[in-house]
Amino acid sequence: MVRRYTLDDLATQPGLALHVEHSVFPERSFEPHTHDFTELVVVQHGRAMHVVDDRAYPVSAGDVFVVQPNDVHAYRDMVGLDICSIGFDPELLFDADSDLFGIPGFHMLFHLEPAFRRDHALPSRLRLTKEQIHYVIGFVEAIEEELSERAPGYVAMLRAHFALLVGFLARNYTSRGDNASERLVRMSRVVAYIEDHYSEPLTLDALAEMACMSRNTLIRAFRRCYGTTPMDYLIRRRLRRSTELLLRREATVTEVAYAVGFSDSSYYARQFRRRYGRSPSGYRREQLNG
Repeated sequence: MVRRYTLDDLATQPGLALHVEHSVFPERSFEPHTHDFTELVVVQHGRAMHVVDDRAYPVSAGDVFVVQPNDVHAYRDMVGLDICSIGFDPELLFDADSDLFGIPGFHMLFHLEPAFRRDHALPSRLRLTKEQIHYVIGFVEAIEEELSERAPGYVAMLRAHFALLVGFLARNYTSRGDNASERLVRMSRVVAYIEDHYSEPLTLDALAEMACMSRNTLIRAFRRCYGTTPMDYLIRRRLRRSTELLLRREATVTEVAYAVGFSDSSYYARQFRRRYGRSPSGYRREQLNG
């Protein structure tokens, strides 16, 4: 039987979107389990085989990887394994317009490497030096201190420390430059470009050229990693940003549509209703009037 964990089960405070756990494994294996949250794992010491959905991969000190929600995973053949795992809800910890989305390494770490891993096309994952591990644990300790003390403003501090941690990891992943991760790099650049230039006219041909792929190859790879097409991802990005702009009373719906990259306000309204189940003006009234 596979044990399932939820963030509410593990968090020190119900509803809190973050949990940190340090685990040292004297055993030779750790039972298969799954969870409803994203898990960021840093291997501090030792080595093991990490089994994800019945596929095993070696991990060792310095490796950093992400386990997606609902993935069944376990560790076996462990030798001195010491890991730090951070469970979190991305929707609650990452702002809709976060600059982190503009770092190619962010997408490599949280989306692309896990997706390629499932398809057996495992490129080299992020690996930190001893000095970098020490630096990362410093961020983790700051998070743990906020979780423990819960001083006024601690939630904002948690988000800030977590953003620093993720930003550091994402930048290091981007700067690797090894050939084994070239496919991840090309894909991640496409996603990061969409995040940074969503309000500009973008075409599938231009994105495919950026990825050095054909249109169909890019669509297949993108769908495997994100469950949607590049152009649908672009539309969702525009819509996500528009939900923030709609809260500014001085902007009309048409102005919001143009500001996020839609050239037709009627098309924007149809896409918004399809995504959020209400019109942009209805969403605005609901949010502003409570």
